[in-house]
Amino acid sequence: MAMNDFQPRGVTCANGYTGSVAYAVCSSTQTSYSVSGCEGCPFSALGVLDAEDTDTDLKGFRGGFTDGTYGYLVPYHNGAYHGKVARFDLASFSSVAVLDLTSTDADLKGFHGGFTDGTYGYLVPHYNGAYHGKVARFDLASFSVVSVLDLINTDANLRGFVGGFTDGTYGYLVPWNNGAYHGKVARFDLASFSVVSVLDLTSTDPDLKGFHGGFTDGTYGYLVPYDNGAFHGK
Repeated sequence: MAMNDFQPRGVTCANGYTGSVAYAVCSSTQTSYSVSGCEGCPFSALGVLDAEDTDTDLKGFRGGFTDGTYGYLVPYHNGAYHGKVARFDLASFSSVAVLDLTSTDADLKGFHGGFTDGTYGYLVPHYNGAYHGKVARFDLASFSVVSVLDLINTDANLRGFVGGFTDGTYGYLVPWNNGAYHGKVARFDLASFSVVSVLDLTSTDPDLKGFHGGFTDGTYGYLVPYDNGAFHGK
């Protein structure tokens, strides 16, 4: 899809790489897992940081990202849907801080993926007991100042995303399931944290729904096919 094409249970691990250290964030609905990092892969000098040593709620994440100084872990489910973002220092692989998004809005929990524009962190709304569409944004410098953008104010179907990305101007959210598999990509303006646009991929092909993750080369956005009622490859 072109970037300007818009109109106004098991264990899950997500991997990351900063250029010198690779990180894996693992979660399960039944078991808590630590963050692990390795200096220069393959896995030599493997270190482990147990976020639960800081706060016992810090488990059950789905994805993460870095601003180059800190790693940020995206809260999903730790026995209950939760909204505690964990931040840790990359240089020391320690110094864990916590930001509880539910202190701003009780619905801000159950995210699946996130990204940064270098100033803010953005978390992708997925499921908090129901499929939801509330994007959470927090200030990286202060690790506070939480804002909310509720996508369903634009379109009631804009909920249940898995993953997202940015081209530096807009944020894009990858459609998965909102009670049914769907193909509505949501785009929002980063500068204003508003102005939501929708691209319904099923208008091109009814099979274009049920994606898991995506990325951009700066010109196009690419969505990763997963399950639209059956595993698919479109």
